Amino acid sequence: MAKLQWLEHYRTGLPLIDQQHQEFFRRLNAFNEALEEGRRKEAVIQALTFLLDYASLHFRAEERGMEEAGFPGLAAHREKHRLLEERTRTLLDRYRRGELFLAMQVSLLLSEWIVQHILHEDMAYVPHLKSDGVLTAPAS
Repeated sequence: MAKLQWLEHYRTGLPLIDQQHQEFFRRLNAFNEALEEGRRKEAVIQALTFLLDYASLHFRAEERGMEEAGFPGLAAHREKHRLLEERTRTLLDRYRRGELFLAMQVSLLLSEWIVQHILHEDMAYVPHLKSDGVLTAPAS
């Protein structure tokens, strides 16, 4: 799988969110490298768990910002996060039980999902958060 590249048009202009999105890309690429290099099952599980834990942290930060700004699409956005978390955790559990072919499916799912989610779902809340001054401070 080709390395996922951060492109400028993924930038939301919300420093914390952009920093977290870039970190998600790094962690997804680390997971993909573990797959491509044929690392042991335990190493692949560790890389994926690290990625999914970070995704959960990011989702909660995003949702707090939307809640603070009173973003009307919060419930639908939160549900998309929940569904992705549920689906990837289910695939991870199946991988742990020996369905090793699923790792590539997870990689493809997350690679496609993150780009589409940023460009469509996340960009929809950006103007609302910016107008309320939410998450606009530089990331620390």
